[in-house]
Amino acid sequence: MDYNSTKKYWDEIFAEVPVYKAENRVNNGELERCFKWLGEGAESVIDFGCGNGRALYRAAYYGSKKVLGIDISAEGIDLAKKIELDGLEKDFVLGGVESLKDIEDASFEGGILFNILDNISPSDCETVLNEIHRILGDGGKLLIKLNPEYDNKELDSDPDFTKFEESLYLEESGVYFYNITDHMMKSFLDGKFNIVDEGEIEFKDFMTYNRIYLLEKSEG
Repeated sequence: MDYNSTKKYWDEIFAEVPVYKAENRVNNGELERCFKWLGEGAESVIDFGCGNGRALYRAAYYGSKKVLGIDISAEGIDLAKKIELDGLEKDFVLGGVESLKDIEDASFEGGILFNILDNISPSDCETVLNEIHRILGDGGKLLIKLNPEYDNKELDSDPDFTKFEESLYLEESGVYFYNITDHMMKSFLDGKFNIVDEGEIEFKDFMTYNRIYLLEKSEG
């Protein structure tokens, strides 16, 4: 799928964002707890759709020693590379789903997928989950964050959304939205990851919430 409009959107956003300071907590206690859970249990972490690297650096703040971030936004990657944290081995790659195939099996202990599975096509979503499952070692930890679940009928009638296929839309901003329901998400995870915890994280400034999944790779 062509993500040029998505790339343009995020390049414009990150062009206006200052360099993040690794020691700064995020303005959300529940989200910070998730970074602590990941960072304390995974010395190496991969983040597909890393943006400016904030999530990776928060995991590193809590203990991760090696991080790899992948994103299609050149502006986001540029910001991530500029962040400093003593003792951290870091690498950032400008690329999309195809970048995952070059990473060795079981080469990372943790992963982050923040608002990325529901911003790509269904086929790419499946590919990313399969690749992350391959890349994580036994018992590997994974953080997934998703947008709220919506009624497809409401989206079908919303002029700000253009429907491409069932549950897949292009927003007016140029970003794709794959409306992943909780039931769909759990079917995607079945046989790949066990749910350690799940819930909703409220973002009061934006008057919305996100769904969060704390996962561990299934055995076998």
